[in-house]
Amino acid sequence: MPTTVLAAGDHFVLPRLLTQELRNAVPGDGELEIRELRLPWPHTPFGKVAEVDEASGGEGEIIEALRGSRICVTQMAPLTERVLRACPDLELSPGCCPHPASS
Repeated sequence: MPTTVLAAGDHFVLPRLLTQELRNAVPGDGELEIRELRLPWPHTPFGKVAEVDEASGGEGEIIEALRGSRICVTQMAPLTERVLRACPDLELSPGCCPHPASS
């Protein structure tokens, strides 16, 4: 059974680039089921979403995209308490942002 991953990029870190790097890093066909979500940054400025100071997109959008995902690779998705409570399958969320406070 493949591991479901959400590649939540934006218009700077494109979801397809995250998907490509995941495919390069994980050998074997069918090991990952990767879904993609493109958040609006930088066309729409990032801002505070609930308790997360720097995020792009809304909680409802990320909750819907994360349904059934075990992993979320993102730069700007709002992984708030509400999102984490609504997504019990989520086990890991490595960030790809260069700022340690954001990852």
